[in-house]
Order: sequence, then C-alpha cells, then structure tokens
Amino acid sequence: YVHENYQFKLVDDWIGVLTGQQEASFDWVAMQQSEKICRENGVDFPYVEMEENENYSQSGQQIGILDMGGSSTEISFTPTLPGANIDENTYESVVYDSVTEHLYSTSYEGMGHNSAFENHQRLLIERAYSVGDLSNSYYDPCIPSGVSFYSKVRSPAGQQILLEGMGDPLNCDVIISGLLNITDSCSYDNCGLNETYQPFVENDPFIAFSQFGDIAAFFGLKGQHSPSLIYEKAVVHCNTPFPQLQQEYSKLH
Repeated sequence: YVHENYQFKLVDDWIGVLTGQQEASFDWVAMQQSEKICRENGVDFPYVEMEENENYSQSGQQIGILDMGGSSTEISFTPTLPGANIDENTYESVVYDSVTEHLYSTSYEGMGHNSAFENHQRLLIERAYSVGDLSNSYYDPCIPSGVSFYSKVRSPAGQQILLEGMGDPLNCDVIISGLLNITDSCSYDNCGLNETYQPFVENDPFIAFSQFGDIAAFFGLKGQHSPSLIYEKAVVHCNTPFPQLQQEYSKLH
C-alpha cells in the first residue's frame, strides 16, 4: 500500500510491529519527554499535581504509565523495590536524556477495553456451565439493568447466549477478580495480573491514557484522580437503570 501510494523511499525491513513490551517502554519515554518540554519552557506539567511549593522535576519522582487499548493494556515504570526474585524478561534498558533507565515494561494481552469486555462474558458463561446451568440466557452483573444483547461469545455447546443486565457491582467484582486473576500463589515476591511478576508500586505518580482517559472523561473527570474515585463513579453507573442512563448521557450521542 505504501509503495503504491507514496513517493518516499521505503525499504521493506524498515517497517515492523512493536511488541507489547516495546510499546510500553516507548509510552514511558514519550511521557518523560512531554514533562521535559514543559519544564524547559517554564510550563507546569499539567498531568501530575504536586504539593504546594513543589514541582515535579524537584520531587525526585518518576512518572509511570498505563495505556489501555482495545486488546491489551501496557504498564511501564522504574521500580525502586524490584524484589529478590524477578522476571528479567519484563525489564528493558532504555537510554533517555543520556541516562540508562531500567524499566519494568509489560503488556497484558486480553486486558484491553474490547477484549476484557468480551472475556468477562466468556468467564461468566463458562462459570454458569461449570455448575450445570446450560440455558442460553444469563444475567450479567456488570451491565446496568434494562440492557440486553446477544454476546459474541458462544457457549461451550455452541449456543448463542443472551445476556441481560442486572446492575450488581458486588457480583461484578467477583467476575472481574476472576478475570484479573490476582492471587498470592505466584512464584514471585510481588505479582501482577494472571500470576505474573510485577515490582512493588510505591507512591510515584502514574499517568493513565487512551481508554483510561476516555473512561475518566465519560464520568466527567479531568486532571488527577485516584482509582478509588473512578471505581465509585463506576459503581454508581452500574447501579443506575439503563433508561435513566439514556437520559443522563443523551448529550453524548
């Protein structure tokens, strides 16, 4: 396509597909560069709020990143407490601003916005089948009441499944916990999703963007907010019947 439609020189091996780990590391570099440009131009870095009379460049903190796409979520940061036993494959050395940084960078496939929505349905259907519920219609606690649709995920027997919202955040938490699979049984000192290694996260700020930003904007949030506030917004949303949501959010359509 490029050869047929553009004049500039392009050798085939100049084009490649980044791994998820590379994407996470380049996300980190891009965010540090944004902060540096703001600092060098005397502009406050707008994405990290500091205590009064303190600025980011003087704080000694490092920005971590979270990037949620459609099929995966990336995380990258510079850990200060990596733990005694670590997964070396999750680290990348990146030279930025003449300094070699040892980044923890990883990508969680299946944890993007679209894929996680589909995977939570798969988990719900498989759990129903595992206890002998072989019907073709189930209640989904993660969807507001008044919503129903046919899932793209078919049952183990190949049936088309109708999902009906019940707006139950507590039971939704059970489904999401199973999807994230965060347990104490992994073989590392500190674990992330699906029993994989992740260094301990201290109080350094994280900037979450892409689908994270879209979700925050949907809930009317701007600037820096805690994950607990976003969770509270999600609980209220989940508890609200769909007809009411249609009225409240009609301006978005």
